[in-house]
Amino acid sequence: MKKLHLLFTIKTLSRAEHRGKENGDAFFVKKVKGTLIAGVFDGATELKITDATRRLPHSSATFAALHCSQSAACMLQKPASTPSNAILCANRELKKQAIRYGLNPDDSLTVPKTTATVIKIDTAQRFLTWAHIGDSILLIASKSIISKLTTKQNKITENEFLAQLKFLAEKTGKPPIALIHDPTAQKYIIATQNQANNSKNPKSYGVLTGQSDERIRPFIERGGFTITEKTDVILASDGAIPHHMNDLETNDQQKAYMTLIREKRLANLYRFIRKQENSDPLHILYPRYKTHDDFTIIWIHCGR
Repeated sequence: MKKLHLLFTIKTLSRAEHRGKENGDAFFVKKVKGTLIAGVFDGATELKITDATRRLPHSSATFAALHCSQSAACMLQKPASTPSNAILCANRELKKQAIRYGLNPDDSLTVPKTTATVIKIDTAQRFLTWAHIGDSILLIASKSIISKLTTKQNKITENEFLAQLKFLAEKTGKPPIALIHDPTAQKYIIATQNQANNSKNPKSYGVLTGQSDERIRPFIERGGFTITEKTDVILASDGAIPHHMNDLETNDQQKAYMTLIREKRLANLYRFIRKQENSDPLHILYPRYKTHDDFTIIWIHCGR
């Protein structure tokens, strides 16, 4: 019996960390010839400003996220393409653009970089394929299951940094926000950047930098999932996750997040997170790199 193509309701929201500031996230969602493709990219701020980074037409984060998003979307529109191939294609495009502006993809402190979480849904076969690198999320919620399919690849290094920040705060009596630029904290941040895309290092994590396929490929997670009527698919940057939900590590947190989305909808989810951050201006309750992060989320509901 021939399957009917799934219908979709799609909602998106993307906001910069501050009004008037460039958004370091990028995303796409398109229906293309019996498929639905989507992706979220969360660009990272460079740690070292150079003449080359000053020549970029955007911030380093926006530059990486935009180029990778556009490249992956273009690749995924080809019938035989896969999300993992789209991520590698995006990484090669980032290398090309970085070199064009005089940047070295192997210099972790200056090169533009971004996460990538990408899906492709065959609407007739009702099957979703996905690929991911970095710390954005892909969450699937159906009648029978709620599951975060992706992992936060930089969890070890980030937790070590935040623990160091907490230690410095206790030692100096200063709030975490005042210590982000402390030399000891900066040393940890630089060490974290230098550990990216090194499969021989157990603390390493993946991020698109324009480095070789051999460096990037080991960190690309991938998989497939059969979807049914009334399945929700969420792609989001980490800035769209409330701070008390701990990156959705547990199933209870995943359920709570999905409930929050369904009840509050996207605009109110955004306001909820901003209110949470504004209530903790010194970063004491939720130690973090900056008060606000860019917020990007795609909510795909399958079925009527």
